[in-house]
Amino acid sequence: MTHGEFLDGYRLFVEDALKRYNELPDEKDELYKRYFVKVPLGEDSAVKDTVDAGERISKSIADATGIVFDAVVGASGASAKKSSIRVLQPQELGNDVLESKIVHSGDDKIAALIHAHSKKVVLIDVPDGADETMNILFFAVDEQLPVQVIIKAGENSKLTLLEWYASEGVAQKYIGPLHEVSAGRYSNVEIDIIHNENESTSVAGFSKCRSDEGATIRFNQVFNGAPFTKAKSDLEAYGYSSSVHGTEIAIGSKEQKFDIGSHITNSAKASVAELESKAVLTGKSYCLFKGLAKIRSGAKESKSFLKESGLLVDPQAHIDSIPSMSVDDSDVKATHSSATAPIDEEALFYMMTKGLDIGHAKKLVVESYMSKAIDRIKNPAVREVVTHMLIEKLETGSFGTVPKPRQTDIWMTRNIDEGDLFEGHYKYRS
Repeated sequence: MTHGEFLDGYRLFVEDALKRYNELPDEKDELYKRYFVKVPLGEDSAVKDTVDAGERISKSIADATGIVFDAVVGASGASAKKSSIRVLQPQELGNDVLESKIVHSGDDKIAALIHAHSKKVVLIDVPDGADETMNILFFAVDEQLPVQVIIKAGENSKLTLLEWYASEGVAQKYIGPLHEVSAGRYSNVEIDIIHNENESTSVAGFSKCRSDEGATIRFNQVFNGAPFTKAKSDLEAYGYSSSVHGTEIAIGSKEQKFDIGSHITNSAKASVAELESKAVLTGKSYCLFKGLAKIRSGAKESKSFLKESGLLVDPQAHIDSIPSMSVDDSDVKATHSSATAPIDEEALFYMMTKGLDIGHAKKLVVESYMSKAIDRIKNPAVREVVTHMLIEKLETGSFGTVPKPRQTDIWMTRNIDEGDLFEGHYKYRS
């Protein structure tokens, strides 16, 4: 195929994505069609986000947290220090990549949007048996950043990846990450995503993860920044004895709005799919959780667990939680749950009798509530950052700035054994 023929193929790919974007509803699932948050996308700017801006943001994060980035990616500038990370223009994608994509424009309106307008494509390829750890900063100052992140982990490989999304400036814009994660046989993948954009930036993201035989994917997302967030994930335990583990943490303040929808699917025998979604909301913030757990026919001896919960720190904060489950095989363990509540006034009163003021008492309750979700993140550096973000949000309500570590917060950053997903659950007590 000539270069011209390839460009024609890519042009048709973009045209199809634009068509799909215009045709698709905000929500395809009938259950959720009445429940969604509209995300303003803003306008693209003629001012370019150079790699120098990204390096400056990278340095400020490194100075505060000690996290050093192996790649910095913006709409008009990027750099990568590792050979396993390649940053391309979308037009540079080969037919092999386009034909092997696991996300299609018809899957969702956000997927179509990002396919149609991608500024960059990040390819991460971990060879068979390799063990890779990497940190990537995605940044936006003036330009929009729709970006595709395509990750392939080879057989018996291990990948620990941190993605940090940050923004600056006053131009109205959006950051739109589209993830495709394929974990080869017996590989182990952990992807930790921190969204800490400023008040001029919206988030619109879509992710699809698929684990092959014996493989494990941990997909952890922390939503702290941006006034509007709409994120969808599709996690599939695709191969025999494979597993997918999703964690979603939303920390809201002021009038932030989060629309977080995730599907977990057991497609093979003896597979595990689980999702825990937790929100802590202050001010007038709002969070919508839409989780679906599905066990396909033939996925015998599988386990599926879906849990959504929220803690309302202030009376004007609000959470809608809509968990659902579809089970097409009988020889499985499956459960889903939802719980939302204000802070326990009796717990606050008890702590205040011990000398704490109301602010410190609320902080202790929130930290205790969120600690198990943070513990699901295996990377200790990420756990520490998320802990500091949570505490700073409670104290100041601000977002989009780098959290300042404090030794008094380190007690929360332990890591514990998760144990049996169903241990103590009323349906499975012996």
